[in-house]
Amino acid sequence: AAPAPPREPPREECPSPGVMASGAAVDAAPPATNVVVLVCTSNTCRSPMAGAIAQSILSRRAGGAWMAVSRALTDEYEPEGSPASEFAVEACEEVCGADIAQHRSRLLTAADVAGGPAAGGGGG
Repeated sequence: AAPAPPREPPREECPSPGVMASGAAVDAAPPATNVVVLVCTSNTCRSPMAGAIAQSILSRRAGGAWMAVSRALTDEYEPEGSPASEFAVEACEEVCGADIAQHRSRLLTAADVAGGPAAGGGGG
């Protein structure tokens, strides 16, 4: 018997850009009770996509108690404030309909790691 074809994972619906953790609009939002910080090298591809998908899941399952933000480890490859890569924008839109085109990279700060105001949208 032939093996069953692989099943596609359930498609997660992402929130609108106004509530996406990887976009600038959310960085100005009031802090959530709990913050998940997603980190990658330059915050222009993996972490913005992960932030959008995580925020979608957190919004549906935990309401406003949790928020996902994405940050960069270094600005060696892309300067802080760089947009999400074209491929990340296209992939995120295709996978879950999220628009991360307004995302701008931000460096990880000590406050992000400590869960301070920068992680929740205040500074940093």
